[in-house]
Amino acid sequence: MRLLIIEKDDKWSNYVKNFIESKGHKIEIVREPAKAKNLRKCSTFDLILCNFDALKGNFQLISDLINQGIGSKVIIVSSMPNYRDAMLARRYGAVDYIDKTYDLEELLGIICEYNELLKNPGENIIKMLDDPIVKCQ
Repeated sequence: MRLLIIEKDDKWSNYVKNFIESKGHKIEIVREPAKAKNLRKCSTFDLILCNFDALKGNFQLISDLINQGIGSKVIIVSSMPNYRDAMLARRYGAVDYIDKTYDLEELLGIICEYNELLKNPGENIIKMLDDPIVKCQ
């Protein structure tokens, strides 16, 4: 699975990158959200993790990334999640809005759930409802 992390915090993004890559996934990090839009020419991603603070209220960037074919799924990660921001993010196309966690196993579980959905959306959503803990490397 190819992931893009849009994150200004070098420590957190490198922490996540090292762990997730050790599980066999490929990760690219972009520090500035606007630069992510330029990746379309050379890269596409299965999942994008975007720090809410990096958006600076520019929710349009979420739909731009999806519409330009850079990523099919965008998850917003926030250290201070709230309902209003989650609803706005979903309105612009984000599939999830999660708490910025340092529990990497939990984050890996979320990534693996979306990986299963990408493989076969119809079949795997039923499997996920039956067993919400999806096994992943």
